[in-house]
Amino acid sequence: MRTAPTFAVIAKALLWPVLWFCASNLLVAVLAAQCTNPTQVPNQTISSGSPTFSDNNALKATGVIVNGSASVTFVAGNCIELGPGFRATAGTAPTTFHAWVETAPSAVSVSPSSGAGLSQPFTWTVSSPSGYGNLAHVYALFNTSVSGANACYIYYSRGANLLFLADNSGTVWTGGFYPGSSGFASNSYCTIYGSGTSVSTSGNQLAVTVNVAFQSSFSSTKNNYLNAYDSEGLYTGWQQMGTWTVSGAQQYSLITAVSPSGGGSTTPSCPSGCLYTSGSQVQISATPAAGYQFSGFTGVDSSGGSVGYVTMNANRSVTANFTAAPPNITGISPTSGAVGTPVTITGTGFGTSGTVSFAGTLAQQIDSWSPTTVVARVPAGAATGIISLSTGGYQTSYQQQQFQVTAVGVTVSPASATLGQGQTQQFTATVTGTSNQQVTWSVAPTGTWNISSTGLFTAPGTIAVLQPVTVTATSVAQQTATGSATVSLVPPTPTITYLSLPSGPPQVGFVINGSNFGSAQGSVTITGLTGGDRQLTVINWSANANSITVQVPGATPLGAGQIYVRTSANVASNQVPFTVSATFGCNF
Repeated sequence: MRTAPTFAVIAKALLWPVLWFCASNLLVAVLAAQCTNPTQVPNQTISSGSPTFSDNNALKATGVIVNGSASVTFVAGNCIELGPGFRATAGTAPTTFHAWVETAPSAVSVSPSSGAGLSQPFTWTVSSPSGYGNLAHVYALFNTSVSGANACYIYYSRGANLLFLADNSGTVWTGGFYPGSSGFASNSYCTIYGSGTSVSTSGNQLAVTVNVAFQSSFSSTKNNYLNAYDSEGLYTGWQQMGTWTVSGAQQYSLITAVSPSGGGSTTPSCPSGCLYTSGSQVQISATPAAGYQFSGFTGVDSSGGSVGYVTMNANRSVTANFTAAPPNITGISPTSGAVGTPVTITGTGFGTSGTVSFAGTLAQQIDSWSPTTVVARVPAGAATGIISLSTGGYQTSYQQQQFQVTAVGVTVSPASATLGQGQTQQFTATVTGTSNQQVTWSVAPTGTWNISSTGLFTAPGTIAVLQPVTVTATSVAQQTATGSATVSLVPPTPTITYLSLPSGPPQVGFVINGSNFGSAQGSVTITGLTGGDRQLTVINWSANANSITVQVPGATPLGAGQIYVRTSANVASNQVPFTVSATFGCNF
């Protein structure tokens, strides 16, 4: 079963009372009446694509077959005739056939329709029965015949809202600028300007006003032609709407400019050129912008202060020159702060760049700079004093008030720590006197220990001797502000586990067993005897730090005592009982 095709019949302004279709399954469509002098659509089969056939008057289709996925549009200004042999069949895919009966656009008027001179704003008005939104292109032509060559040939695109002027050959469009802008386009016959040009719409009508200046060499009476196209491609055709006589006194163009850009303005303002009659004297006034002062004209015949004069005996170009006005500081905020504090400096004449100093110390960071406001940060090393600003070869300072630089302090917590082998300690830093809490961490002396960027200290895996290390936090805002803490790196504590003899006479030798005695020889002491402590004689201190062979000195008094080991790192062990006796004791 085949699906019937979709037919869209859009009669925007029907001149025939009805556009209707007949025959079985709507496969053949015929209008109720025949069209007068229609343009024949070529006989063909259209199975794909979206072709459009249009004619300002009428279309006739007989041997045309629309099928497959084709989407075909017929557009005519008066009527469309579908004769025998026209087919629109959906087949296996949607088929769309549009028949639009649309009245072509019309050329309404030109204003002024006649006159004479070398320059004039002209307004061309066109209309469409479907509303101004259906109008797409407007063409205006000044020439003695409908030819774009050697003419003033103007084009406006409504969709792009751009104005163009054809070159001398009439084949290349130049310009492309918005109505009301400073753009312009010229050929040997005329110049069109964005300034003084506008577009207006109302109901069915579109009016385009263009500021036109003719070249004196284009003199004589010219016909004013108008042509417009709508969105469907229907058009008015070239219509003569009036005449214009290009005549009058010779005119010259005055172009005005300012230097630097943004430094000021001129009156009159003619960046794209203003036309004046030959021999006219034009007065030009220069007005500086905020932060600038007028320094003189380039290209005038004479001047007095900020007013210059030119006589228009040729095309002229005048530049008003400005220089940055001396800077003046009117205020600072805040009036105190630590290193890194942003300070807003307000005033006039700051230009677009420069330097700021705090009591003679140059600010290294400028957050923003405009002619009236500068934001600079208090630099490291700055002292309380006057803020100065330099720009454009000028220097000024704010004498009304000094800027107070507040002190920055750094405190490290904890203040001290004792760590053994491989242990860690997290340190924190508190910075006062500035909103910038960032610090950098360092240790001294350097060694196998380290501290991270976040303040985590890690002791080495082996500690041979007691070692003090200083941890320092330095303020990023002010490098001279620091705080510190002390880390004591402590070797492992020696431990006596047992003695090979629990007692023995003077000059007896025995072995002390344990751990962490260190590889370097320390000392062994017996305490608690009459007459005070005695140092035992070290016979052997093992390299593996777990045994020591000692001998009791001969003059050691008898009695019960305690033996302990002190390492070469000056760390004492636990105490173990030993009795100096008259006879040997055995430890089984």
